[in-house]
Order: sequence, then C-alpha cells, then structure tokens
Amino acid sequence: MLHRMPTPRISIVIPTFNRAGLLRGSLDSLSRQTLAADDYEVVVVNDGSSDATEAVCKEYASRLRLRYLYIKNSGIAAAKNLGIFAASAPLLLFFDDDDLAAPTLLEEHLRAHREHPGENVAILGYTAWAPSVEVTPVMEYIVDIGQQLFAYKNVKHWQRLDYTYFWGGRSSCKRAFLAAHGIFNQSFRAIIEDIELGYRLSKFNLSVVFHRHAVSHMVRPITYDDFCRRCDRQGAALYLFNKLHSEPAVKTYCQVAHAKQNWKQVEQDMGMGFYRVREIESLLESPSDRSEFESLRPELHKLYKWTFDAFKMRGIMEAEKAGTNGAAACLPERPSPVVRPIVVFQMGKVGSKSIETSLSNYDLNAPICHSHLLNNLDSIEKHIRITRANPGQSLAEVRRGRRLRKTLLDSSYTQCRVISLFRDPVARNMSAFFENIDEFVPDYRGRISAGNLKTEELIETFLTHYDHAIPLIWFDRQLKPVFGIDVFTDPFPKEQGYAIYHGQGSSLLLIKLEKLKECAAPAVKEYLGIENFILIDTNVGESKEYRDLYRDFTNSIRLPPSYLDQMYESRVVRHFYSDDEIRRFRTRWSRQLTSVAAHAG
Repeated sequence: MLHRMPTPRISIVIPTFNRAGLLRGSLDSLSRQTLAADDYEVVVVNDGSSDATEAVCKEYASRLRLRYLYIKNSGIAAAKNLGIFAASAPLLLFFDDDDLAAPTLLEEHLRAHREHPGENVAILGYTAWAPSVEVTPVMEYIVDIGQQLFAYKNVKHWQRLDYTYFWGGRSSCKRAFLAAHGIFNQSFRAIIEDIELGYRLSKFNLSVVFHRHAVSHMVRPITYDDFCRRCDRQGAALYLFNKLHSEPAVKTYCQVAHAKQNWKQVEQDMGMGFYRVREIESLLESPSDRSEFESLRPELHKLYKWTFDAFKMRGIMEAEKAGTNGAAACLPERPSPVVRPIVVFQMGKVGSKSIETSLSNYDLNAPICHSHLLNNLDSIEKHIRITRANPGQSLAEVRRGRRLRKTLLDSSYTQCRVISLFRDPVARNMSAFFENIDEFVPDYRGRISAGNLKTEELIETFLTHYDHAIPLIWFDRQLKPVFGIDVFTDPFPKEQGYAIYHGQGSSLLLIKLEKLKECAAPAVKEYLGIENFILIDTNVGESKEYRDLYRDFTNSIRLPPSYLDQMYESRVVRHFYSDDEIRRFRTRWSRQLTSVAAHAG
C-alpha cells in the first residue's frame, strides 16, 4: 500500500531568476524551521535562470519537501502564479530568494492565521537586514529614514493595514481567496505586481495584518545604483498600474500626472544630483573623522529622496514613450545614462589644468572632474612610498583617484566623456619632476636659499630616481583598463592634432599638447558642442616658484642617446608624432655633456 504524504499546512512560493547562491541560503534557512517538516512545502519556480538554480534545488530536495518548476523567463508575476497553482496547502507564503527565514517564521505565520482566520486576511511579516550585512548609508536611508523598503516605522504589531502593505516577498494569505478573486497580473514582470493584486483584492475586503514576530532577513546588500534601478522599474510599473485602473486612489498612488507635469525640470537636474550622491558616498567610505559624515549627511539624505523620486518619474516617462502593453513594466537590462561627466584624465604635466579651467567657464550642466590615476592604485601607492622621500602630494593624488573611481565607475547610469592629452615625453618628465620636486629633494627650498643646491645634483636625481616610463605606458596602464578605449587601434591624425574615440560606455577626445592652442576650439566644438571655446593657459612651470631653477635645469641638461632612443623610438611617440616632430625633439635634447655620459645605457 502506498504511503500518501499529508497535505502541508503552508506552501512557501519562491520565484527566482539567476540567484542560485542566494537561493541556497534561503532554502537552507527554510530547512531549519521549528515547524514539522511534513507541515510545509517549498515551491521554487525557476523563471528561466541560466545558472545553477536547478542544481541547488536538487541539493535541497532531500532536506525539504520541495517542488521545482521551470518556465521560460516570463517575469515575477508569472512565476508566482505558477507557484500558486502548483501549491497544495491552504495557506501561501510568498518568499524572496534573497531572504533568510528565522527558525520560527512559518510557525508564526500559522499562528497569525489561526488568530485571524478570515479568508480575506493576509499576514505581513517583518523583514530587516541580515546581521551579516554591512548597512551602508543608502541602506540605512531606504529602511530607517526614507521608508522605501521594509517600511515598518509607522505600523504596530497586529495592526490592520490596507492593500499597499500586501508585500509579495513577506506576506502570506489564504490560497482559496486568491483562487476566488484574482491572481497576479502577468504584465508586471519585476515590481508592483503585489500592490496591483492587493488593490484588486481590496474590492473583496482584503485586510493585511502586521505580525512583528514572523521574521525574515534580507541578505543581499543594495547599492545606490541598485535602488535607482528599482525606482526606474517601479516608475514603469506604476505607469502600467495607472493605466489599468481609473479609480482616484490608484491615480494618487501612482503619481503619473505629477511626473508628466514636472519631468522636464527634473530631467535637466537629475544627472548632477545623481553624480553628487555618488561623490558624497565615495567621500564617506573613508572619512577623516565623524564630523565629515555628519556635515554631509543632511545633503545626502535630501539627494537620496530627490533622485529616487526622479528615477520613478523617469520610469513613468519611458513607459509612456514605449507604449503600454506587457513590456511597459519591464525596462531594458542596461539602463540609459542620466549623467555624462567630463573627465579630464591624463598623466601629469600635459596641460590638463588649462582644459579643466577653461571648461569651467561654460554652463555645461555636467560635472567636470580631473585625475591622473584611476587604475592599479594600490600598486602605485606602494611604489610611490618606496621611491619618494616625501611622497605626500603623490599619495594625495592616489587618494583622489580612489574617490573619483568610486564616483565615476561601475554605474550604468554614468557615461564618461574623457578628455586626455599627450606631450613630448622628455619635456613632460622634466616638468613632472619639478612639479613634485619636494618628493625627491624634501629640503630643496632651504637648500636653494642657502645656495647649496646645484643644477647638476638635480639632473643626477632626475636621471636616476624619476620613473621615466610613465608617458610610455600610461595609455595602456591607465586609460585603456578604466575606460576600455585603445588609442592605438587606429592611426592618429598627426597634422590635425586631435582624435575622438568611442567605447561602449565612454568616449575620448585626445589632443596633442603641441597642437593644443590651434586645435582646442575645433576639437572641443566637435566633441562637446561648445561654440567659440577659449583656452586659458594655467599651471605653467615657468610661472611657479621653482621657475628659475627649472629654466637652469632645462638649459643645462644633456640627455644620453640611450634615453632618447627609449623615449622617441617608443610605440606611443611614433603613434602621435611625425618623423619631423620627433627629429626636432631629439635635436633639442641630444646635446652631449660629459658629466652625464655615464648614464648612457
């Protein structure tokens, strides 16, 4: 005689898509419930995952009463509906694949339904961040301040709530109530499917009761960009929700009319707001003291609210532009940029300050930032500490690079417009050496005043201690890894003096410094659309405190042929300069002097 499994008391429905690692944790937590194993089942609906989701479910099939279902990727609403139809218990708990269940979670949901047996009553459980998750400023904001996720601040234990609290990943309800009055609308692929269903069920007296002791924990951290993406999708879903229902309550909840009325101004400002949030977050990752965080905190919170609202508006407007059918609640996988910062990024002493200063005179409605280093910063910092006697200025540049990297990179919402320059590498190296001279000769000011710092000593220090390879490797070691643009792929227009390159998520204007004055205006017009661009000369070595010493140095130095070969036969110089230009460079620096001949080779 066959043994028939008893009907479970509660079915846990988990829709999942490409989160095998997180799903493993969820299933593990459900396998450790205080409720008897026969009293519950887990229904996992694989929504077209391409990862190890099926293997994870097989792994837990011996530890859980588990049903595994697979569908072609159709969105969260379709996956939940399949789970509803496949479930066999009278109670359903919708559970997220990035949550961990407290050991008593299922017992508490059952207890709440015993105390509220009405068919129309759903139970909302309590979710917080898992103790193992580091709570960042944005995670603190969306939960504790903005109340945009896990919004429990204004609700009490056993309080009866309306349909807007029918939260899909932490609510349980009677299966018969759904079967009689409605399931999820499958046009909603990612978000709002629960609130829209809750609204329809509210017409049949849906009541949501909050049960504080039914606890789960979210184990997946959320970044600022993650939540912007969520708001983007939420806006698209709100547009669809608004179109499906004409009642005033829905119009008020969705705020579509408000978005249409205010979008033009919001669109103009949201890029700068988005950039400023990322900038502040990068500053707060390593604040010098607590007061720095406290001074920036009010601005950050204000910008979080404003930008999240802006992204919802953007989602609404994009959905309207696309037209509403099932796809209206699903945005493209890679979102379009909202901010296009201008990044003056190049090795030091190639005229970048002139570009940055000149651009700041124009109203470009875009951040303008400047850096020499964005890649391999840990290794560079280590090298600087070893080779520089007084490395403070260079270490400050490394720190700035780290902050700017966190601000600019790894965001689909940012598309960088990079401006870089190149210069005769010998002249560049000398200028850079003097810009940081106190790092090589810490007491140079006192020694100049005392008259005991000779030009010959500086030449010796330059030739033996400075890293002359920087201009030869910078494009391969810095620009290409960071922005994905290889300047050597196509020939450089040497006579024109500038070229524009396009990468997947960024673009580049590259100018030869020796041509800067004559080509800056046409280059910037073509690249940024600025008419009548005026270049302002600044940060010129001859205008600095070491100008006399610098002049004596450049007039006195004679460079070995091996050094000149290293510079002028390099791939980078041959790529940017004509034979005549290279010949002029060599002539300038090839005067032989016995005192430095020992440095040949």
